[in-house]
Amino acid sequence: MGLIVYSCPYVPAELIVAYGLTPSRILPESTGLNGPIDVTAGVCPYMRGFVNTACTMSGVTGIILTTVCDQMRHAKDYIEQRTAIPSFLLNVPSTWQIPSVIKLYISELKRLGNFLETMGGKSPATDYLWRVMEEYTKKREKLRALRADLNAMDYSMAIAEFNRTGQIMHALPGRIAEENKVPVALIGGPLTIQDFNLFNLIRHSGGNVVLDGTESGERTMPAPFNGRRSEKDDSLLELASCYFGHIPDAFRRPNSELYKWLKREIDCRGIKGVILVRHIWCDKWHAKVPRLREWLKIPFLDVDIDGESSAIRTAGRIQAFMETVS
Repeated sequence: MGLIVYSCPYVPAELIVAYGLTPSRILPESTGLNGPIDVTAGVCPYMRGFVNTACTMSGVTGIILTTVCDQMRHAKDYIEQRTAIPSFLLNVPSTWQIPSVIKLYISELKRLGNFLETMGGKSPATDYLWRVMEEYTKKREKLRALRADLNAMDYSMAIAEFNRTGQIMHALPGRIAEENKVPVALIGGPLTIQDFNLFNLIRHSGGNVVLDGTESGERTMPAPFNGRRSEKDDSLLELASCYFGHIPDAFRRPNSELYKWLKREIDCRGIKGVILVRHIWCDKWHAKVPRLREWLKIPFLDVDIDGESSAIRTAGRIQAFMETVS
């Protein structure tokens, strides 16, 4: 089956599977220059890492980008100008509270379906799409159940592996005892595999990440599907409800659901501090810093990373921050 790679959580893997293709939501290993984007000026490190990884993977049939991020929107130009790999730009509306916007997102999923057909896919029967959706719901139930048994980094790695392959890792480590560690949350944009070292930096500084609210973590898992109840049930409407209608993010207008989600998780997990991780070109999360600093009733740290020279500085800032959190 053709391999379709993407990064954005608003791309439904179920739809790609239903068309007979293989979805892979990937995280780049790093933000390196090995690939079609070999420049740093004016380029988001994460976007560069994703495009370079996607374009150098073997067997890639097509790449899906979305309008959630301006830099990812511009990535389509790089792919078209510097590679022969077909790409598709999915329009994900920032507003979400009116029915016409849901209809727009559904129309984009149909347009995505047309692209998948050009990639060798076949338009699925309605019953088959429902079956794929039910299968993914069962898998995600098992994935969510792992949270009680794994530390945050291993759980996030399990999520990344599921997004990449559609499978749950078999050999999983047990939870590391974290007595006397301060519970903190990570929030923000996507992480590279290299960025997962942040979990270790926090642990070595006396903290314990109990919530990965970055784009790579559990915040961006879609809601469970309700299942088909009658012949009239619309599978695309259900997909839209569980993805577009559920996942909170900084780009939403209004983004009140992000704050509701964060407050709920802070309260139920006893979180004592919040660390925002953002790549230096991520304007959507950078713009949230003043409000988060004012809104949060617990210590807050804004960490900008560039994937190149920020490791030592980041480690120092995290250590200093953890000394202030009680």
